[in-house]
Amino acid sequence: MKKFFLLTIATAIGTFGYAQKIYTSPDFKQLSNQHKTLAILPAEVKLSYKIPPRYTDYGANRDKEIELSYKVQSAIYSALLSRKTKNKITYQDLDKTNLLLKKAGMLDSLGNFTKEEIAKVLSVDAIISEKYEVEYFNTRQEPAPATAAASITGSAALTMFLNDSRSGNLLWRFNTNDLSYYSVYSSMNMIDEVTKKPIKNFPYSK
Repeated sequence: MKKFFLLTIATAIGTFGYAQKIYTSPDFKQLSNQHKTLAILPAEVKLSYKIPPRYTDYGANRDKEIELSYKVQSAIYSALLSRKTKNKITYQDLDKTNLLLKKAGMLDSLGNFTKEEIAKVLSVDAIISEKYEVEYFNTRQEPAPATAAASITGSAALTMFLNDSRSGNLLWRFNTNDLSYYSVYSSMNMIDEVTKKPIKNFPYSK
């Protein structure tokens, strides 16, 4: 049984490796040479269930999405700060980013604005945005017990985008499709894990 479980995890990891999709615009080098300051937006988060719970508290579900939105934003910010960049890129402080977005009436409805509009409010050269999707394989809401820490309880997918502020054009995108071999109830551990590949491949870090 143990061998089968390890094989399942290995297969999932292998599948995950092939599921990565990277796009870099032909204009990236030219446009990124002008970039000095980047802003990281709160993530767009979607929670879903493979087997829908009998009773769904949509308010609590939305609160959890908002909580994860800022956790993803913070994890990416911290990870990028720890990496060296070629262009001496700086990242706008998250408190400043979120306060400016709130004052502009954008914070709770980023999808209603173009990247150019958002960048203008933030006074930055490029925008980093993220889409984070989690699917629960069961309806258990409490953290998994320590003995089940490695159990397969859900899947997660993160797509990270980089858009130029002036044109709004997509310069880079990294998609990780599946982390089904992680417990989705350890939210920060899973977020840290799912952001590793995008951060490692972030184009300014090369």
